[in-house]
Amino acid sequence: MYDDTSLDILDYHASMLLDEVRTSAYFKAIQEIVEPGDVVLDLGCGTGIMSYFACMAGAEKVFAIEQGPILELAKVICKKNGFQDRVTFFNGWSYEVDIPQKVDLIICETIGSLGFEEGILAWLADARQRFLASGGRVIPQTLEVLLVPVEYPEYSDYSDLWKDTFYSLDLSPFKELITNSLLGAKFDQKHLLADPITFYHADLRDSQRTGFWGEGSFPISRAGTLYGLGGWFNAQLAPGIFLTNSPPSETRNWYQVFFPVSDPIGLSPGDLVTVNLGVSDDAHRWRWEVSIQDRKGVQIARMVNDTFAGTLSQPV
Repeated sequence: MYDDTSLDILDYHASMLLDEVRTSAYFKAIQEIVEPGDVVLDLGCGTGIMSYFACMAGAEKVFAIEQGPILELAKVICKKNGFQDRVTFFNGWSYEVDIPQKVDLIICETIGSLGFEEGILAWLADARQRFLASGGRVIPQTLEVLLVPVEYPEYSDYSDLWKDTFYSLDLSPFKELITNSLLGAKFDQKHLLADPITFYHADLRDSQRTGFWGEGSFPISRAGTLYGLGGWFNAQLAPGIFLTNSPPSETRNWYQVFFPVSDPIGLSPGDLVTVNLGVSDDAHRWRWEVSIQDRKGVQIARMVNDTFAGTLSQPV
C-alpha cells in the first residue's frame, strides 16, 4: 500500500514556507534582531528556513534542532545554499539535546493557532535556562491568546451527527468526543457575540510558566446563540514586528480555534459569559468552563469541557 507520510510532511512544511504573512514577519524580525557574529539557536527548525535567515542576517553560527524526519531535507537545503559551514543540525527533542556553547539568540516558531498549544512555553523555558547566554534575546518576544464567545452555526457540520438519527442510527457518542476537542475554524465579525479579550499574555524573554489557567468575563453585545469560544494569537516577534491570525486571518498556515460548548444556548444583550480556561504543562490537555448569567445576575447555564474526554483512547 502506498505510504503518503512523506507527502503529508512535505505538504505541512510547504504550507508554512508559502505563508507570506508568517515567513515575511519572521524574516523581518530576524534581520532586525540578529547582530553580526551572533550564535543562534533555531528551536524546532523544520526545513531550516529561520536558520538560513539568521545566516543571511550575519550570524556566525547556528545550532538547529529538529525532532522530525524533515531534518534530512533541511540538511540538503542547507548545503545547496552554502550555509553548511555555519549551521549544525541536531536530531531530537530540544530538552534531550546538548549544544556545545551558549547562544545569543533563540528563534522559535512552535506557535499553534492558539499560540500555546504546540508547547512553546515549555520549550523556551528549558532552552533559555540551558542555552541562552546572559543578556541573550528571543524571537518571539511576547505571545498572547485572545478569546471571545461565538455564534458559529458552521459547527452543525459536526453537531448534526447527534442531533437526529443518521440513516436510522444513533451517533450520539460522537458528541462526547467532538465537544471536548479543539476544532479549526474561520471566524469573522458576524460570529462574535462580544468584544475579544486578551486571555493570557506571556513575555517569552523571561516567562517560567509552562502551562496556565485564567478567567475572563464577556458582556454579550448582541442576541445570538452561543456555540462556543473562538480563540487566536498575537505575537510580537521584535519591536514593531507583529504576527497574528486574528479574524479575518490573512495567514494560510493558521486558522482560528473553536472551543465547543456541550449544548448551544441562546443569549441576549447584557448577559455575562464567564470563562475559565487552562492548559497543562505539556500543552496536551485543555479545559474550559463556561458559566452564563442573565442581566439580573442569575446563573442560567454552566458547562465544562476537557480535551481529556475528547480522545479516542478514553472511554465514552
